[in-house]
Amino acid sequence: MKENNRLERITFDPKIFNGKPIKEDFMRTIMICLLILAFSVFSLPAEIKNENKPSLGQWDFKLEKMWELDSAGDYPLVQVQSINVDNKGNLFLLEGKHFKFFVISPEGKYLYSFGNRGEGPGEYKFAFNFFLVNDAVIVPDQGKINYFKTNGEYVKSVNPGIMMFPREFIDENRFILVQDREDEKKTYEKVEIYDLNTNKRFTLAEVTAEKALTASSSSGGSQMVLRIKIGDTTPMVIAAVHNNVLYYGKNDNYLIKKTDFNGNELLSFSLQGKERKKIPLEFKKKRIDQISLNGGKIPTELAEQMINGMPDYSTYFSNIGIEENGLIYVYLNDAANETGQEIDIFSPQGKYLYHAEISLPEGLKRSGPIEIKGSYLYVFAEDEEGEGKLLKFKITKPTRQSFASGGSGPFC
Repeated sequence: MKENNRLERITFDPKIFNGKPIKEDFMRTIMICLLILAFSVFSLPAEIKNENKPSLGQWDFKLEKMWELDSAGDYPLVQVQSINVDNKGNLFLLEGKHFKFFVISPEGKYLYSFGNRGEGPGEYKFAFNFFLVNDAVIVPDQGKINYFKTNGEYVKSVNPGIMMFPREFIDENRFILVQDREDEKKTYEKVEIYDLNTNKRFTLAEVTAEKALTASSSSGGSQMVLRIKIGDTTPMVIAAVHNNVLYYGKNDNYLIKKTDFNGNELLSFSLQGKERKKIPLEFKKKRIDQISLNGGKIPTELAEQMINGMPDYSTYFSNIGIEENGLIYVYLNDAANETGQEIDIFSPQGKYLYHAEISLPEGLKRSGPIEIKGSYLYVFAEDEEGEGKLLKFKITKPTRQSFASGGSGPFC
């Protein structure tokens, strides 16, 4: 006798499980949880679109001057190009006039210096930035990356094989690299992780590229071509690494994204209605005049081409900083503001919380970088006679309580 092969229709009563009735409110809770889970798994984070009005108003950092220096040992401070602070509060400076690194104690005492211009081991020709990673001072140069200990001892140099300038270091061997790429259809910039151990790259994102400032000159039968990107005038990708995630944005568009190191987008937020600031001609001239080329000034013909090629309006921001409480500081560009710095402050979820304006004491104007580390602000400025001053201020920063009290809960 042949059996009938048939599929029985199976029904399920959602109010009964394992032969026992289930309360409707419990069932409803399960359904809501399932919907939330499905939404979180299958949807990308939506862009947080902020209006140009901070929800909690203005923030006052309440600057309290701690000390100022006009020299490091026997060297007057003339052109501080980059500032970093280690976990002990020691201040590391790259000084462009003397092309040395100076180390200053938390109390403002000069400790020691290291580094020299040149092409030998531990020397550099084109250093304009550096990174503190664990116990290493990492100095990118033309065609190589130099490593020093924080006491100034030279360790090694690594040659990646091609010209590259890291934007942010993840650890001593991996860094964020942004380089132009071009195919048949478009010019774009790749935001990549580069591993010095393997010489391999991993692409995190792609953004539309803008042309660098370009100038060329023919002299004595030779052709010189100069290409420069300047963060406060030329559109470029600004990047920051914090707690194993990347924050980045192309600064001609007030849109910032957060991704993990696998390229997965975790957050996207923007600020609508912000106006760009006009760039005075005098600032353009000064900006180009500050650029060093092989230890000297840019030739006059090239400098004039660069100045004429600069846009009339600045980009939106020049730096992204992630504070220890998770707040996101976006440093705004304003070429006409020589006495301070504006900062937009966002929650870790990308909500626009505060607008802050840092103003230096009367008689001082900024002539170099500004750095916030912990409860302190460091800035290189000059007085009315044009003398360089390195200053340290104690500041008051927003805390969990200060922005939670706005009524939207912590980190909202």
